[in-house]
Amino acid sequence: MNPIIQIKQIERQLILYDVFRYFDEVTFRDIEFVLPGLGKRMIQRDIRDLTNAGLIHVSYDRSKQAYVSLDDETDLQEVDVEGDAEGDCGREKQKHYDRLRRLAFCMKLTYCADPVKEYFEEFPEATERMRLRDFEVLRRIGYEAGYSRECEGIIVNNDYANPYDGYDIRRKNGKLVRYR
Repeated sequence: MNPIIQIKQIERQLILYDVFRYFDEVTFRDIEFVLPGLGKRMIQRDIRDLTNAGLIHVSYDRSKQAYVSLDDETDLQEVDVEGDAEGDCGREKQKHYDRLRRLAFCMKLTYCADPVKEYFEEFPEATERMRLRDFEVLRRIGYEAGYSRECEGIIVNNDYANPYDGYDIRRKNGKLVRYR
């Protein structure tokens, strides 16, 4: 039997990011299909975090009852994040946004010839330990990230055509889980 993996906040947000990467319009029903049992407010908070991290640029269209992409292509760009009274979003929140951007970049390394080299070129301040942790997060959400004997090197790969095919997230005892 496959071990059960409990989905953490950052993993849930990356799965949501993947949904927005593949589709121009995303309804709450689409999100609930991929991430079952999430409340509307939690989904809205996750979308706000992805927006503040600069990963997506969407707006809710009431007539379509869906989030609609406002960009042709989302980039990993620095954006001004919503802050507190002093105009600072907080150190922990900024670290979370930085990690989201780093992990989203890793998700885009699919079929890259040398993902480790690309990773360190994009994030020169990163350590090998950070890279290993980041690749582990990708594995937890269903990506193949690590050494491949077939390719004789490190790869990043997702074997599904879109998020509906690969995540297999379920609700168990009030928690989001997936089977490895």
